[in-house]
Amino acid sequence: QQQPPRAQRAMPKTIDVVVVTMDSEIEFPIDARSTGQTLFDTVVHTLGLRESWYFDIAFDDSTGVQQWLRRGKKVVVQDVPRVQPVPLKLLAKYYPEDAGEELIQAITQHLFFLQVKELVLSETIFCSAEVAIFLAAYSLQARFGDFTDERCTPGFLSDRLLLLLPARVLKQYQMTVQMWEDRIASCYSDLVGLDPEDAELEYLKLAQELEMYGVNYFEIKNKKGTQLWLGVDALGLNVYRWNDKLAPQISFPWNEIKNISYHEKKFTISAMEDAAADFVFFAEASVNKHILACSVGNHELYMRRRQLDPIEVQQMKAQAKEERAKRAAYQIKLAREREMKELAIKEKERLAHKLERLKKSAAQAQRELVRSEETALLLSEKVEVAEVETGLLLQRARETEEAYEAVRRQKAETEAEKRALEEQAHEALDMLSQARRDAERQKEEAAALMQQLAAARLAEREAKEQLLALSTRSSLQGSTRAPSATPSQTHSDDRDSSAGDHSGASGGDAMATGSGDDVHSAALMQHVKNTSQIASALQAETAAFNQKSRNIHKQLNSLRTEMTSLQKPEELTQQDLTHQKMEEEGETKFSTLQKIRSGSCKKRIAFFEEL
Repeated sequence: QQQPPRAQRAMPKTIDVVVVTMDSEIEFPIDARSTGQTLFDTVVHTLGLRESWYFDIAFDDSTGVQQWLRRGKKVVVQDVPRVQPVPLKLLAKYYPEDAGEELIQAITQHLFFLQVKELVLSETIFCSAEVAIFLAAYSLQARFGDFTDERCTPGFLSDRLLLLLPARVLKQYQMTVQMWEDRIASCYSDLVGLDPEDAELEYLKLAQELEMYGVNYFEIKNKKGTQLWLGVDALGLNVYRWNDKLAPQISFPWNEIKNISYHEKKFTISAMEDAAADFVFFAEASVNKHILACSVGNHELYMRRRQLDPIEVQQMKAQAKEERAKRAAYQIKLAREREMKELAIKEKERLAHKLERLKKSAAQAQRELVRSEETALLLSEKVEVAEVETGLLLQRARETEEAYEAVRRQKAETEAEKRALEEQAHEALDMLSQARRDAERQKEEAAALMQQLAAARLAEREAKEQLLALSTRSSLQGSTRAPSATPSQTHSDDRDSSAGDHSGASGGDAMATGSGDDVHSAALMQHVKNTSQIASALQAETAAFNQKSRNIHKQLNSLRTEMTSLQKPEELTQQDLTHQKMEEEGETKFSTLQKIRSGSCKKRIAFFEEL
């Protein structure tokens, strides 16, 4: 059988790989002869990830155990899954000492945020209930932005609780979904104005205070055969009891370690202290291999942090600082515009209420006017009736006088007639007097009615004047509001005006001096001014963040006290009990490390052997 040409036999083969990050996946072919380093460089270049020293490629081997891809070996000769495309994961392998100071790129912060969040929710990192609530609030701020009543309606977290809180925390408290939602929403609403990128960073700052954050645990034994945990992190090596991964018993910072090595199952650590014996423990050879690799990587980063940053890192930090300053300035601008918008809304509501009151006053005045007109009409009718009655009474008085005169003419007729006439005369006089009194009373009543009519007409005139005044004031209010501008228009006008002024000033200076030195000096002064403004904004932002940190710790204590009565004691795990004991004793992650590092290495090693 004829062999194919040599050129064809030497043609490189390719394999497909898919690299899954915390928020995306990349699928591409690689040369079958590519090493782990080549693959890693391709991935970080594709993602634009410049802080690559924290990350590595991981895979699940044939036994289901997660392994790290070896950089110096070919990908195909390692125990990667024998499927196409080959599934791989880009994960953070090493953690910074202080995420707020060391993480530079936004993508680095985002990948760390997603990975730590997954570890908290999967309970790989232990987290108490009150801290979990604050972390959930930061997670919502990072994803959705500012809290609003429209977005955060009742029940908005009912389907998201398991994506925000560990399942263990939800089982340990006698709380309904609404109670959890109320507490998370209360913390979430306090974060208004916090940029989503800053929210992710604040999440990491709070999470790095958790005892299991950034710690890689390995099973080891001392010379007595006691099962223990060895924790490797950014600060050094810690030893834990088998049933307690929260409180280390002894610790060795990296600056006290001179050398580390292993031979089969024996792992040896040499201390800087001459009087101290070697720190020796035992583990499986494969475990010792991982301990050595993890220790070397963390030690290298520990020493790197304490040296002068390379030029590339300095440039990255300068760029990140400038971006943070711009973001801070933008947040200040947004806060100012938000405040102005709220003031405008409040002013609009105030004017609307005032207009409503004016409308009600105008309607009341109109009703009073109608009533005044009706009263005046009624009084006018009463005056007319009184005048008619007065005329009738006067006519009756005249008729009585005529009768009296007739009686007087007939007075001389007879005595009986005289007495009768006298009696009639007396009666007529009485009737006349009564008629006159009635006439006088009717006149007085008519005068009173005339006064009431005059008063009613005066009230009518005053009501009309008041209605006219109210109408005038309403029209004036409308005309006053009409030319006012919205906050965005005002800003736009201000910007246009300032731009025009600046342009005119520059033109005037150029015409007046015509000197390149003056222009350069003006530009330099402007640069200094901008730098000063940026520095001031950063200082203000730092002070605000420090104040927020203090407030958060106060709120954590308050929330812890509030939720203690709702706890289910039977659901508490050993880690919960240990964490509660540490809180009662006032111990934190860093205070514990500081305490167990006291004393000489010799004493700590002797204590380890006695565990």
